[in-house]
Amino acid sequence: MSADGQLLVAGAFDRYNFGDLLFPRVLSRALRRLGVERPLSYLATTSADLRAMGGVATRSLDSLREQPPGPRDLLLFAGGEILDAGWAGTYAALSGPARAFAVKALDRALGAERLSRTLLQSHRELPWVCSREEAGGADVAYAAVGGSGLDRLTPRRREAVRRRLGEAFDLSVRDPRTLEILQAWGLEARLAPDGVVLASELFPREELLRDLSPAGRELLAKLGEGTYFCLQLGRYPSRGHLGEIAAQVAALRASHGLPVLLLPLGLAPAHEDPRPLAEIRRRLEERSGGRARSSGMGPPVLLASAPSQPPLPVTDLLALIASARLFAGTSLHGNLTALTYGVPRVGLGPGVRKLDLFLRTWDPTQPNGAAAFSELAACAATALEISPADLEAARSHVLTAGWQNLRQLVAKLA
Repeated sequence: MSADGQLLVAGAFDRYNFGDLLFPRVLSRALRRLGVERPLSYLATTSADLRAMGGVATRSLDSLREQPPGPRDLLLFAGGEILDAGWAGTYAALSGPARAFAVKALDRALGAERLSRTLLQSHRELPWVCSREEAGGADVAYAAVGGSGLDRLTPRRREAVRRRLGEAFDLSVRDPRTLEILQAWGLEARLAPDGVVLASELFPREELLRDLSPAGRELLAKLGEGTYFCLQLGRYPSRGHLGEIAAQVAALRASHGLPVLLLPLGLAPAHEDPRPLAEIRRRLEERSGGRARSSGMGPPVLLASAPSQPPLPVTDLLALIASARLFAGTSLHGNLTALTYGVPRVGLGPGVRKLDLFLRTWDPTQPNGAAAFSELAACAATALEISPADLEAARSHVLTAGWQNLRQLVAKLA
């Protein structure tokens, strides 16, 4: 393939979620570092512009039908749990819970997948897996994507995915379960870590701190660089566990004297991090007689952005995790960021399958996968005892694997 074609980078870049905002930013810098000078453009389900939040501007994947790519262009899906994703989940992530509930209510009569696809005005059979024909004739590649639930798809959808992936120009996946399924289907793929692992070498902490927004700078000044516990929680993984989480955070705060930063990383439906984090703050204040806000009455507890406040730019999120003494959360990319910046971490929620698989596969400091919420304080104490050498070894291993995977893709572009 000649090197003068365009790279059409695709993903869920049209919503505010940490990993989805990071994928195109990390990939574009990584490709430039490897000497790839092709023009880049970005595609998602819808046309959107999240540059104010540190993301990218996108056009719709379906626009490839009206604006066909050139003969040397490559459509590259840049990461995410996309191989087993459906239209109903995609619609819910873009349209909010009320509309998603209405679609679910009509599921039996009309079929949520078909209805969601119609509402999103797409001609493609699957949201994130494309044939060359659906890509306007361009080759299609997938970079360290996930699909650990592929075996739970209907036979028709499994065959649709298998047929399209069989046409792939290049295919790498981020967990062994997805790899096992694809190999059972007779497909070739590589195992590689999620591309966001490269962030620490492409966005050095010094650069992130220099470019902090005023809101991010104020938070860090109140907390103290390298001194605080950073907690993230997704709404659904943490549902029914907020009481025990608050108790665990209170115990950790008391035993280690750490300030606490409650950091939302996802705002789209099915993530909605500000809601559980605001409740954790309320419960901590209740426990301390309303003093959790005050830096003068023990370590402070700060909520980075309340549900009604504008979110922080994605580079602020990187900086605040990279500057923490400890990170814990249900977010795959929150844990991954902590790993690549050498921050001790605790993945939470054994039911978060993609997180659990990532930890077991790529993080030697958490070989047993994601911890139960009731184990947060104990696991945090253990994480804080991990030596800098072991943290660096884990970081170095995953960085090496991440660069190796991308180099293999780039070699095919030559």
